[in-house]
Order: sequence, then C-alpha cells, then structure tokens
Amino acid sequence: MQYKANKLKDTRIHNKLTQQEVAEAIHMSQTGYSPIELGTRKVDLDILLKLANLYNENPNDLMEPSDITIIFNDKIKNMEGVIIDYKNTVPDKIIDTLKDIIAYKDALIDQKIKHILKLETLINNAVKKG
Repeated sequence: MQYKANKLKDTRIHNKLTQQEVAEAIHMSQTGYSPIELGTRKVDLDILLKLANLYNENPNDLMEPSDITIIFNDKIKNMEGVIIDYKNTVPDKIIDTLKDIIAYKDALIDQKIKHILKLETLINNAVKKG
C-alpha cells in the first residue's frame, strides 16, 4: 500500500511527537517505524489506520490516490483510471485488495461512529446544563 511518507513526518512534527512516541503508540519499535517515514518500508492497512487514528486524520489523506480502488463488475479501476482485468490477475492479489478495501471502509465507519458518539455526549451534556 502506498502512503504519503512526508505527510506522516510532517504530521508527527506538527503534533510534537518523536518517532519513538509514535512507534510506541502503534506498537512498533522506533527502528521499525523510521523507515515508514522515509518511505522505504511498506505499510499495511492496519498500521495506516493506527496512524490516522493517532493523528486524528482521515486515512484517505495518508494514502496515495492509486491505492483507493473502485470495483466495476469484473474489473478493478484505481483512481488513476487504470483498469485491471482481475480475471487475468493472480486471485490472491485480488482477494488481498478487496480485503484492504473492506477493512478500510469498516475503519471509516468505526471512526464515524466514534465521532457521532462524542457529539451525542456533548449534546446530552449541553441539554443537562441548559
């Protein structure tokens, strides 16, 4: 999965965190995290979602557009418009891509639910005070 390494570094610095602090927050070592910011280590969706949650960022903002895919009938079209005929693609790769899409959408739904619950709590507290 392609991600925006510079965005991760800039966001970490903006939040006044060290690589060590970020690594601990996502349950990695600092030496494991450092190559992520350099863009030399591949990142799976789980790590990307942990980073998005840590920084309170939309995961879309951390991913390269080519990794956000749309499925059309028997083809997969990425955001660059490249259509991949998955009938001629290795099935495991297709399954992995679809699992990533589903996990990503599930994570977005979970994130939205958390925001709604926070808003509900704020509204309830305001009503009680009001």
